[in-house]
Amino acid sequence: FFKAYHPALHSGQFWKSAYEFLTPNQLPSITDYASHATCQEKPEIVILYIGEAMRADHSPLNGYHRNTTPGIGSSANIINLPNVLSGATQTLKSIYSILTLTSPTTGEPTHGSFIDLLANHQYSQSLLVGANTEGWWYKTPQVAALFHPHLQLYSRPASAEQYADDINKVAEANNSPKFILIEDGAGHMPYRSEHKTFGEQRDIDKYDNCILDIDARLSAIINALKDRDAILLFTSDHGESFGEEGRYGHAGPMSAMEQRHVFSFIWYSDSYAAKRPEIVKSLRDNAAIF
Repeated sequence: FFKAYHPALHSGQFWKSAYEFLTPNQLPSITDYASHATCQEKPEIVILYIGEAMRADHSPLNGYHRNTTPGIGSSANIINLPNVLSGATQTLKSIYSILTLTSPTTGEPTHGSFIDLLANHQYSQSLLVGANTEGWWYKTPQVAALFHPHLQLYSRPASAEQYADDINKVAEANNSPKFILIEDGAGHMPYRSEHKTFGEQRDIDKYDNCILDIDARLSAIINALKDRDAILLFTSDHGESFGEEGRYGHAGPMSAMEQRHVFSFIWYSDSYAAKRPEIVKSLRDNAAIF
């Protein structure tokens, strides 16, 4: 832990970001912007799944030699986003930047969350806290909920089956369209996983096993949603270092591309595509730009 975090602890970045996250400013609402969307044809389910420490180059979708994402890779409805960079190299500030509108120049939030916009369109909203929630640094989903009074903490899933069960419970709860925010702690050091596929000799082997855990959960969710009108957006909060220029873990400098270049993709159901072919075509045409 200290080997990985010492640079951040020494520089004060970690503590400054933690303080800012735990004492949020009253940001102007994103709904202050004029909205031209009518949302007459709302997707039944929209999911934002925030993974933990999953770097882009550790998926075969981006050329990795190990098959760490077999479930995701087998889906025809996956749109890989190969060029996504995180807004920070540690979890607290990264989740802040994902959920709020931040300035591209300063990295500071200028408006509140897009979740408020979904609330205006009558989306019921749930927060699913992911696995590995022991330890205070995994409490970020609960802290994130403080920013968004519309989000209701729903459950604390761990296995792939629990993820699928909880998604089905939320989906069947009422007739309104639904937004689900998931934050999954798998992938964080010390890289604990039920999988042993890649061995356990090195941290990088254990880490790749953790990615298999995330893939299994995502696959279970996708299977649960395949017959619904649904879209899922996945992005990691940051990447991870394994010795590049002497760095380990994350919370390093913004110049550490292995910590900023994150695995991201969009999945959509057949029903979603049938109702919105122009949106799916646009997403596919522009995937490399993201």
